[in-house]
Amino acid sequence: MKMTKSALSKQRGGENATVRLGAPWRGRKIIVSLLAVGMAAVAGCGGGNTGPHTMSGNRIFEQNRPATVMIYAEFSASPKLVRPVLTDSAIKKLVDKVVTEESRGTIGTDTASFDNAAVEELSANIFDYFTPSNDPGDFLLEPKGFTQSFIGSGFIVTADGYVITNAHVAAPGDDVLKDGFSVPFAQEVAAYELNAWFKVMNDLTDKTLKDFSAAFAEYAYKKMDMGKTAASFTAVLGVAASGGDTANKGIRLDLVMAGDPAYVGSQKDVAIFKMEGKNNLPTVDIGDDTALQTGDHLYVLGYPKVATINDFLKPGQTFEPSFTTGQVSGKKTMQGGWSAIQTDASITHGNSGGPVFNDKGQVIGIATFGSIDEQGNEIQGFNFLVPTSILKEYLQKAGVKPGESQTTKLYSLGLDAYDGGHYKIAVTYFTQADNLFAGDEEILSWKQNSAQKVQSGADSTPFFYCWINACPSGS
Repeated sequence: MKMTKSALSKQRGGENATVRLGAPWRGRKIIVSLLAVGMAAVAGCGGGNTGPHTMSGNRIFEQNRPATVMIYAEFSASPKLVRPVLTDSAIKKLVDKVVTEESRGTIGTDTASFDNAAVEELSANIFDYFTPSNDPGDFLLEPKGFTQSFIGSGFIVTADGYVITNAHVAAPGDDVLKDGFSVPFAQEVAAYELNAWFKVMNDLTDKTLKDFSAAFAEYAYKKMDMGKTAASFTAVLGVAASGGDTANKGIRLDLVMAGDPAYVGSQKDVAIFKMEGKNNLPTVDIGDDTALQTGDHLYVLGYPKVATINDFLKPGQTFEPSFTTGQVSGKKTMQGGWSAIQTDASITHGNSGGPVFNDKGQVIGIATFGSIDEQGNEIQGFNFLVPTSILKEYLQKAGVKPGESQTTKLYSLGLDAYDGGHYKIAVTYFTQADNLFAGDEEILSWKQNSAQKVQSGADSTPFFYCWINACPSGS
């Protein structure tokens, strides 16, 4: 049946029915408009992000701070020195030398002049006069333990605790360690030898005693046997109280593998540690260094000693990582045939092994070494990174597959929600992250800040937020 507008109006109840016919459609239009506005409102708060995106420097710092660790390395050894002796022929040679000087009038004829001249001659040519004892077990002193310690930086790449740093943090090499052990050892044996040989010679001048001490210390350094070196490694996560203790302070690290320090071999200065007995640890995101171009911004996170452990800093404060920025200055080919990333970002002792990020918050390199002048002084602005392409070689050899942990995923979503002013959502995310990895000061701090924002009435989470965004359970 053909129905006219008039008939339709009658069928629906008159002319006014035409208005009622359109009402449900206009309601749907309003709902759709609200949803469109809602989608636009939440698009900038992180809910719609599906991949790496450019981050602010502050966000890169906050997101990666929990997974950046300070590494405390301690090495111990018991150096030994076979007792040096003066043979009869050596004593005769020494006496003849001094008598000749006396006869020539180059020294006085008094006892003090003779004694000082003899010791000065011995000091000047110590390796010509002293020889090791024929008994290899006859040590000058009973072996005594010496220790030396270093701090470095590192970053966690798996939820179960694989940590990346530099090889020279984990295995500095015998030459470097020997230098550290030899100084206190040589000083101790030199003092002992001074007392043993010259305690009855009270006419020696301060200069003569100083010269002999320096010469014998050199002898001890060159002749000492360092023996076996023991090493222990500890990780400090996030913020750790100086002189105090936290739930995550002092986690033992076991060395999985190490390449070569930057100053030897292939220079692939990478090491991998493993934290035992840990799960749900925060992690960093490993990026691709091959996409870097000269001029790209870089961000360095780590524990430079000068800004972490310094006599001028107030004692009892927390150890916090430092954050420096710079740019890619270029790529330089190393002796091992691979390319290091050059940067002008500030890097110094203690930064070694720390992560360097691109503007998407992904690790693209490991802070490794800098430049020095002829006097051995650091030259800032010419620092180098081991790229992640080299790191990935070592991860593959070790069978380690880096990946985002659930703790970091929740923590990152919490930061997204906080940045968008959705503090109720942020509290839930940070609470869930804290439940997985309890005791992290950063996660707790953000959780508390979010809760304070909610209490102050600052939350701006729209009622339809969870219609569009994946919300945490319990929201």
